[in-house]
Amino acid sequence: MAGSTTYTGAVVKWSDAVELTRRGAGNLFVLVVREKRRNALDIDMTYGYFFRERGGEIVDVQKQSAQEIRTQHKADKVLEELAAIYEGRIPAFEIQTKTPENVVKQGEITDAILPPYAFREKDGTA
Repeated sequence: MAGSTTYTGAVVKWSDAVELTRRGAGNLFVLVVREKRRNALDIDMTYGYFFRERGGEIVDVQKQSAQEIRTQHKADKVLEELAAIYEGRIPAFEIQTKTPENVVKQGEITDAILPPYAFREKDGTA
Protein backbone atom coordinates (compact mmCIF):
# COMPACT_ATOMS: atom_id res chain seq x y z
CA MET A 1 0.00 0.00 0.00
CA ALA A 2 2.49 2.62 -1.07
CA GLY A 3 1.94 5.86 -2.88
CA SER A 4 1.49 9.57 -2.41
CA THR A 5 -1.74 11.16 -1.24
CA THR A 6 -3.08 14.30 0.33
CA TYR A 7 -3.73 12.95 3.82
CA THR A 8 -1.63 9.95 4.91
CA GLY A 9 1.07 9.42 2.31
CA ALA A 10 -0.15 5.90 1.44
CA VAL A 11 -3.12 4.50 -0.46
CA VAL A 12 -5.24 1.41 -0.87
CA LYS A 13 -7.73 0.93 -3.70
CA TRP A 14 -11.41 1.03 -2.81
CA SER A 15 -12.06 -2.57 -3.88
CA ASP A 16 -9.10 -3.81 -1.82
CA ALA A 17 -10.16 -1.83 1.25
CA VAL A 18 -13.69 -3.26 1.03
CA GLU A 19 -12.37 -6.82 0.70
CA LEU A 20 -9.86 -6.40 3.54
CA THR A 21 -12.58 -4.97 5.79
CA ARG A 22 -14.93 -7.86 5.03
CA ARG A 23 -12.13 -10.35 5.82
CA GLY A 24 -11.38 -8.58 9.12
CA ALA A 25 -7.89 -7.47 8.07
CA GLY A 26 -8.65 -3.85 8.90
CA ASN A 27 -11.41 -1.27 8.89
CA LEU A 28 -12.78 1.33 6.51
CA PHE A 29 -13.89 4.60 8.10
CA VAL A 30 -14.67 8.18 7.12
CA LEU A 31 -13.49 11.56 8.35
CA VAL A 32 -14.46 15.06 7.30
CA VAL A 33 -12.07 16.41 4.67
CA ARG A 34 -11.82 19.62 2.70
CA GLU A 35 -12.50 18.85 -0.93
CA LYS A 36 -12.47 22.24 -2.64
CA ARG A 37 -12.00 25.82 -1.67
CA ARG A 38 -14.30 27.89 -3.81
CA ASN A 39 -13.03 31.14 -2.28
CA ALA A 40 -11.81 32.38 1.11
CA LEU A 41 -15.28 32.14 2.65
CA ASP A 42 -16.79 29.15 0.83
CA ILE A 43 -15.16 25.82 1.67
CA ASP A 44 -16.70 22.59 0.40
CA MET A 45 -16.47 19.86 3.05
CA THR A 46 -17.08 16.21 2.37
CA TYR A 47 -16.39 12.76 3.84
CA GLY A 48 -13.11 11.12 2.89
CA TYR A 49 -12.60 7.35 3.15
CA PHE A 50 -9.64 5.88 5.01
CA PHE A 51 -8.50 2.40 5.99
CA ARG A 52 -6.80 1.29 9.21
CA GLU A 53 -4.83 -1.94 8.95
CA ARG A 54 -4.73 -4.36 11.90
CA GLY A 55 -1.14 -3.25 12.54
CA GLY A 56 -2.34 0.33 12.99
CA GLU A 57 -1.24 1.92 9.70
CA ILE A 58 -3.80 4.40 8.37
CA VAL A 59 -4.03 4.98 4.61
CA ASP A 60 -6.19 6.92 2.16
CA VAL A 61 -8.76 4.96 0.18
CA GLN A 62 -8.26 5.72 -3.49
CA LYS A 63 -11.01 6.06 -6.05
CA GLN A 64 -11.03 3.09 -8.38
CA SER A 65 -10.40 5.09 -11.53
CA ALA A 66 -8.38 8.09 -10.35
CA GLN A 67 -5.37 8.97 -8.22
CA GLU A 68 -7.41 10.80 -5.58
CA ILE A 69 -9.14 10.00 -2.32
CA ARG A 70 -12.63 8.52 -2.47
CA THR A 71 -15.18 10.96 -1.09
CA GLN A 72 -18.91 11.19 -0.47
CA HIS A 73 -20.93 14.35 0.18
CA LYS A 74 -24.04 12.82 1.75
CA ALA A 75 -24.00 11.37 5.27
CA ASP A 76 -26.85 8.95 4.51
CA LYS A 77 -24.87 7.49 1.58
CA VAL A 78 -21.80 7.06 3.82
CA LEU A 79 -23.87 5.22 6.42
CA GLU A 80 -25.49 3.06 3.72
CA GLU A 81 -22.10 2.10 2.24
CA LEU A 82 -20.56 1.30 5.63
CA ALA A 83 -23.55 -0.84 6.62
CA ALA A 84 -23.22 -2.83 3.39
CA ILE A 85 -19.48 -3.30 3.80
CA TYR A 86 -19.64 -4.35 7.45
CA GLU A 87 -22.66 -6.59 6.71
CA GLY A 88 -24.40 -6.02 10.02
CA ARG A 89 -21.35 -6.72 12.20
CA ILE A 90 -21.61 -3.25 13.71
CA PRO A 91 -25.00 -2.22 15.12
CA ALA A 92 -24.61 1.53 14.46
CA PHE A 93 -22.17 3.93 12.92
CA GLU A 94 -21.45 7.45 14.07
CA ILE A 95 -19.92 9.86 11.63
CA GLN A 96 -18.79 13.40 12.26
CA THR A 97 -20.81 16.42 11.27
CA LYS A 98 -19.35 18.36 8.37
CA THR A 99 -18.13 21.41 10.26
CA PRO A 100 -14.83 23.33 9.99
CA GLU A 101 -13.81 22.05 13.44
CA ASN A 102 -13.98 18.44 12.23
CA VAL A 103 -11.94 18.87 9.04
CA VAL A 104 -8.74 16.79 9.20
CA LYS A 105 -5.47 18.04 7.80
CA GLN A 106 -2.61 16.28 6.07
CA GLY A 107 -0.55 14.29 8.55
CA GLU A 108 -3.00 14.77 11.43
CA ILE A 109 -4.89 11.49 11.17
CA THR A 110 -4.10 9.55 14.33
CA ASP A 111 -5.86 6.90 16.40
CA ALA A 112 -7.02 9.65 18.78
CA ILE A 113 -9.47 11.10 16.23
CA LEU A 114 -10.76 7.87 14.69
CA PRO A 115 -14.33 6.66 15.16
CA PRO A 116 -14.73 3.59 17.42
CA TYR A 117 -15.57 1.25 14.52
CA ALA A 118 -12.09 1.89 13.05
CA PHE A 119 -10.75 -0.34 15.84
CA ARG A 120 -13.19 -3.21 15.31
CA GLU A 121 -11.63 -6.64 15.54
CA LYS A 122 -12.65 -9.41 13.17
CA ASP A 123 -15.29 -10.79 15.53
CA GLY A 124 -17.00 -7.39 15.79
CA THR A 125 -15.47 -6.26 19.07
CA ALA A 126 -13.48 -3.09 19.58
